Amino acid sequence: MAEIGHNGRANHQYDMTDFYAALNAHNLPAVSYLKAPKYQDAHPGNSDPLLEQVFIVQVVNALQQAEEWKDTAVFLAYDDLTVGTIT
Repeated sequence: MAEIGHNGRANHQYDMTDFYAALNAHNLPAVSYLKAPKYQDAHPGNSDPLLEQVFIVQVVNALQQAEEWKDTAVFLAYDDLTVGTIT
């Protein structure tokens, strides 16, 4: 976990448990990109929008409880995919 937020040789792709550990240790990098676990990503077939909302609320609530909150910005980005058929 000490490698999080530094330019060392780590691949810098971590699990959500590592994000929460870094947050609790006040060791967040300047920028974090979070991806919900598959069961919470709101894609049809493996998730739904309510499970995605649970993920977002949990992350934002954890950030709001941290002393870093006053210096934190949260951006939500979606990969809006349209599925259709070609006839």
